[in-house]
Amino acid sequence: MNTTLSLNKNDSHHQLQSIRLIFLTALMLLMYLMMPLAHADRNKSNIQNYFGFGKRVIEVDIVENPRKFSFDETPVFKDGLPAYGGEFITQGFIYPKGTLDMGDGVDAEGNPQFPDLVIGTWFCRGWHIGDGAHTETGPVVITHQLFNFGKKMGAKTITTDGIELVDVGEPVKRAITGGTGRFKRARGEQVQSLEGFNQFETDQGTLMGVKLRVKLKVYR
Repeated sequence: MNTTLSLNKNDSHHQLQSIRLIFLTALMLLMYLMMPLAHADRNKSNIQNYFGFGKRVIEVDIVENPRKFSFDETPVFKDGLPAYGGEFITQGFIYPKGTLDMGDGVDAEGNPQFPDLVIGTWFCRGWHIGDGAHTETGPVVITHQLFNFGKKMGAKTITTDGIELVDVGEPVKRAITGGTGRFKRARGEQVQSLEGFNQFETDQGTLMGVKLRVKLKVYR
């Protein structure tokens, strides 16, 4: 009987060791499979934070690339700045809300200051109104904006139309007119405020770009 008990104890011990070995093997396999997620692109992670299931309000910071601003030769003032009716196009970087609190967001060469935080590209085209680039208060341009989220162009976008103010910190509402991908039926409202300007002295002269804080209230 003692021999039988000893054999049973040995069998139980071997079974317990086998269970532990299987558990450790499964745990190591799980850790191995999770490694790519732990080292995933931070940009993708930031994008997912902004497009969680059912999210309707997207808040971002926009930093214009000062080297991308281009305007027509006419009409202009004597100092060369765009006058009323002057057409232009520009683009910049889309950052998570609050990034502007950490710095300018772009350098004099037009590169993002925080490349790992960029979640998309912003495009803007339109016309100068008011007193053109000499406007000191109120509406300064009427524009179409395109927010291209992610690195793939055209896959996930939101478009808006409306006026923009030259007054720093003054919010203005614009219409969300459409989009692509999950935003292909997007409608709603954009609330935008000018947070200031980036200014760089270069061999081409003074380059300036806007810094914007944007809230997109999207209805689909």
